[in-house]
Amino acid sequence: NGGSSFTQQTAHSACYPQLDCYVVAGQPVVVKNVSATDAFYGGSAHMPTGTVQFHPRPGIGNTDAIIRFVAPVSAAWHVSGSFWRNDVTSFANGTRLSTFTNIGGVSSLQSTYTVAPNSYGLISTFTPFSVNLAAGDSIDFALNNIGGDHRFDSTGIDAKFTANVPEPASWAMLIAGFGLVGAVSRRRRAGEVALV
Repeated sequence: NGGSSFTQQTAHSACYPQLDCYVVAGQPVVVKNVSATDAFYGGSAHMPTGTVQFHPRPGIGNTDAIIRFVAPVSAAWHVSGSFWRNDVTSFANGTRLSTFTNIGGVSSLQSTYTVAPNSYGLISTFTPFSVNLAAGDSIDFALNNIGGDHRFDSTGIDAKFTANVPEPASWAMLIAGFGLVGAVSRRRRAGEVALV
């Protein structure tokens, strides 16, 4: 499940025209449409331009397809977005999309959603949440098949990550404030020493 062992796929290539694919035989698949037009993956998955989709591995509960966001800086991160079924057919049993946070090596389930097999064209939003992440902590979007039938289970996702970090002007004021407190402390100590 998401948040447990994670094998990063780094090798990617154009597996289909218009698509950048992270594909290893027998493993989950992550694909992005990098072209200016819509594409069809595998003949049944409709991918609008610029979108990302993932597809779980065969077998019940074996291996999730995981898209992982790693926090580049420590901040309060706000997460929002949507997901949808990319396969135009109504075959298979659908998928389960789960969201996990991985903070300091501890994984926590945030939410779980079901993507029905007959829901092509229906866009669902996942419940937005905010979480404090240190640099290197992560958020996983894990996709698993339901019932063991992984065919026609391509699922699209659009996730947005917004860091709530102080603006440069705020940082400057904060640093100036610390400097002022330090100067007052030094003056107070100097005055105390002079009086002794």
